Amino acid sequence: MSTTTINKLLTLFGSIMLHCVKEGHINSNPVEGLKIQRKKRADEERKVYTPDDIKKIVANLPEPASKPERYWIPLIGMFSGMRMGEICGLHIDDVKQVDGIWCFNVDDEDDKRLKNLSSKRVVPVHPYLIQGGFISFVDKLRGKGFKRLWPDLYRRESDGHLNRQKSQKLFDAAFGLNSSGSPLTSRRKASRGGESDFVRQHRTNGIGSSEGKIGT
Repeated sequence: MSTTTINKLLTLFGSIMLHCVKEGHINSNPVEGLKIQRKKRADEERKVYTPDDIKKIVANLPEPASKPERYWIPLIGMFSGMRMGEICGLHIDDVKQVDGIWCFNVDDEDDKRLKNLSSKRVVPVHPYLIQGGFISFVDKLRGKGFKRLWPDLYRRESDGHLNRQKSQKLFDAAFGLNSSGSPLTSRRKASRGGESDFVRQHRTNGIGSSEGKIGT
């Protein structure tokens, strides 16, 4: 069991004990303030993208028509905070409108996989992706009868699951991983940087525009 999972369980148990204290069943909360600290070496710590990193990534994305998966997947990750595996596993029918809002449906149906049960959710499609032509891209694939959103990604023939090794090489090449001047000089840089950091830097550093053009 990971340190993160243990701490989550301690927090849950602490809430129960706090309720018991309030009800007079016990005098004190035995797990109050209890938390396991995990020590990491410096080279184990996740690194985050800087504004310059993000600008380099966006500037070096290929044209969406030629390499759609290399263009859209990084942007979806930046604007949604979804995991790469969740994005790569999307089906076309997972892009749908919910109460008039375009969303990603993240689930484990068919051959899709999730990290855990709590990962099942609905994630709104960011307006910048819509303005940048993402929904039009999805509609074109839908019109051609495709099932998967990224038909060119490598998948295992046995179960249809994403071949992580081959797909990782594809994205390494797309971003120039470990090449001179690449922002992705280490895989320890978080691939799931979250929406808030990117969007905040997007608004303050000129990455994109209100007219819907993604990139500078």
